[in-house]
Amino acid sequence: MTTGTRIVIRLPDHLVRFLDDQVAAGQPTRAAVVTQAVISYQHEKSIERGAEILRTRSDPEEWEAPMQP
Repeated sequence: MTTGTRIVIRLPDHLVRFLDDQVAAGQPTRAAVVTQAVISYQHEKSIERGAEILRTRSDPEEWEAPMQP
């Protein structure tokens, strides 16, 4: 993992237990688990933005048209 900005967050106890369970299962650190979760969330939001762009800027009938070689 690269060096980055340090942040301080408060989490409910059950989420901290989850982080600790992940570390016990082989993840390197709590920070690594949180980083992966944020990356996954960022990816999910990017997909949602792309889908919204398709919905608002394209013709849905074109989605079913066969692709031309």
